[in-house]
Amino acid sequence: MRPEDIQKISRDLAEGRFPAAQKRARSLVKRAPKDAALQNLAGAAFAQAGKHREAIPYFRAATRIDAQNPEFLCNFILALTMSGETAVAERVVSKSLTAMPELARLHYLHAQILHDKHDMKGAVKAANRALELEPGMVEALNVRGLAKSNRRQTAEALADFRASTIPGSSSNARLAAFTAPFMSCLSW
Repeated sequence: MRPEDIQKISRDLAEGRFPAAQKRARSLVKRAPKDAALQNLAGAAFAQAGKHREAIPYFRAATRIDAQNPEFLCNFILALTMSGETAVAERVVSKSLTAMPELARLHYLHAQILHDKHDMKGAVKAANRALELEPGMVEALNVRGLAKSNRRQTAEALADFRASTIPGSSSNARLAAFTAPFMSCLSW
C-alpha cells in the first residue's frame, strides 16, 4: 500500500466525497486486511457518511488487530452506539474500562450510553469520572448537563452547558448565541 493511496482517501473524506473514499478504502483493505490503521480509515469513510452500521466491521477489525489503540476502540463503540447496538456498545465499554480505566473518552462514551438508556444517575457518575481524568472535556460536560437537566437539576445543568462553551470557538460561539434566549428563560 502506498502513502498516496491513504492521502487520496483522507482527501476524499475531507472534501466530502464519501463514495470515492469508501471505494478506495474497500479496495485497499482487501489488499492489506491486517493493517489496523487502514481498517480504521475504512470505518471512518463509512461513519463520516452516516453509514455507521457499515463502519462497524472495519472498526471491529481495527480493534482486533490493535486492541490497545484508544482511537480505534472509541470509533468502534461510537459506531455501535450510532447504529442502535447499545447493548453491544455497553459490553465493549465495560470490558474496555477494565483494561483502560484511565481513558477519559471511554468514561464519556459510557456516560452517553447510560444517558441513552435513561440512567441519568449513572450518566452523571460516568461523566464525572471522564471529567476527573480530563477536566473541561466538552462532550462529558454536555452529557452530564443533559443528564442533570433530565434529573431536574436545572442550575447544575446550565453550569455544565456554560462550562462547555469555549471562548473563542466559532462553533461554540454560534451555539451560545443560539441558546442564549433559552438560557435566560431557564435561569430564574
